[in-house]
Amino acid sequence: MANRAVKLIDALAGALVMAAFAAFGMLICAVFPLKKRRLGKSADVVQIYISIIDFRKSVLSTYKEDILIDGFIKKSLCFHMDFELEHDDKADISDGISMSVVSVHPDTFFARAGFRKLTACWVEIRTLCAMIRAAFREHATVVRAHDPHLLGFNALIISRLAGIPCIIQVCSNYELKDRQAKGLTCRPFMFKALERWFERFIMNSADMVLTDREHYRSFGIIPKNIPLTKYVNMGFFVDAIHYAPVLSRTSMRSSLGISQDTKVLLYVGRLCRVKYVLDLMSMFELCLKERTDIVLLLAGDGDLKDEMKARAGRGGFLDKVIFLDRVPQDKLPDLYYTADTVCFTSSGFTMIEAALAERCIIAYDFEWHDEFIGKNERGMLVPFGDCRMFAESVLKVLADESLRKDLGRLARGYALEHYTRAPSVEKERRAYKRLLGLEEGLS
Repeated sequence: MANRAVKLIDALAGALVMAAFAAFGMLICAVFPLKKRRLGKSADVVQIYISIIDFRKSVLSTYKEDILIDGFIKKSLCFHMDFELEHDDKADISDGISMSVVSVHPDTFFARAGFRKLTACWVEIRTLCAMIRAAFREHATVVRAHDPHLLGFNALIISRLAGIPCIIQVCSNYELKDRQAKGLTCRPFMFKALERWFERFIMNSADMVLTDREHYRSFGIIPKNIPLTKYVNMGFFVDAIHYAPVLSRTSMRSSLGISQDTKVLLYVGRLCRVKYVLDLMSMFELCLKERTDIVLLLAGDGDLKDEMKARAGRGGFLDKVIFLDRVPQDKLPDLYYTADTVCFTSSGFTMIEAALAERCIIAYDFEWHDEFIGKNERGMLVPFGDCRMFAESVLKVLADESLRKDLGRLARGYALEHYTRAPSVEKERRAYKRLLGLEEGLS
């Protein structure tokens, strides 16, 4: 009974604190309109970067250069709110880049007593104050946030108080993926409609909305009324090792104990609900009814790993599924090369990695997938949630080596043409220059 009372008090008090915080933030945005400050051409660009990830764990070998946009940004002060760490952490990870990782659920007496939501609220307010102090202390010239939710709201408040431009980066289709699977990292606004309103408010109030995929605008995650002058699709790229010639790779079949005549299906990514990976088990079981000379490799980790193992065990095909956990980045090119086809229920950068390995891709017609695959031109799309058609598509390409190789070749060619580093970095740099008054216009 006491535990229930603590949870109820924690939930109600947390909701009240977040409501007060939201009201305070809205007041700040209303009272402190953005001061249009233009930099001189010799001024240093200093950025407050509120990130959904800890950049120290980045898989990109060029991440330091990417954060600083190849030296265009003089200093970047990165902040990340972590839901797993028990204590805060801070480190200078490169010349010009500092990383402050804040524990949302610190190991404190108050949190152990059951007041986790109130503790998280206090952490949020404390972190915002730290970011505001950093913005003034370091004479920040721009603030950037990795989502249009709580992180974006923080960025907007900092922007108005410090009088600097605000960039909101959209990294996901929250409507299709995060909300549907209840996967938002932090749900401070409680209700979907309220979250959607805040998204639109924050993006409309920002000075730039930055994306890596056109899908987010075409789908409607980015409000249609945001002018093209404020919207930038910079594109994206993957680690440089994936662009190496395909013939430079080595098959991992021997080390994995897979015979040469066995067909290999591969998935690379998190084993979590927002990736819909349980569908892979249903699809694979259907494939096994038609042919048994196949294995499924799962390269990733997540909270569904045990459930997927149990599902394979109940279906009697656990010996056909190989769980590889997280594979180091330098081993991934060889892993993709090992596969006959790569299967995605939901993917991001991994689809480009698979394409650069010249592998045949089969994926749900979901989120941004059709932006890369087109109308089955560089892979095969199947209706979302249709495990039977997914299995039929897998069996089709496994039975047709010529089709499989053609789709893989076309996918690599398209990735090399549209998903390389130089154009993305240059577009991002020019967007910053325009925003800060260092260059007029974007071509």
